Amino acid sequence: MDAHVTSDPRADAYSRPLDTIDVSVPELYRDDVYQPYFERLRREDPVHFCADSAFGPYWSVTRYKDIMTVA
Repeated sequence: MDAHVTSDPRADAYSRPLDTIDVSVPELYRDDVYQPYFERLRREDPVHFCADSAFGPYWSVTRYKDIMTVA
């Protein structure tokens, strides 16, 4: 996911391939547009692997019950 946040974050979140969603991009939070990305991940890929980010590969767990299980 490139660092550029589009003018329509919902359309961007739902149009990009799941494997390109990187919720570690700071601009998502700076611009307060992170919600549609997490919404999509919770629905379609609740345990999401991001292979390419500025911080390296990571897993993102987005549903409460899954987070409690992991914790």
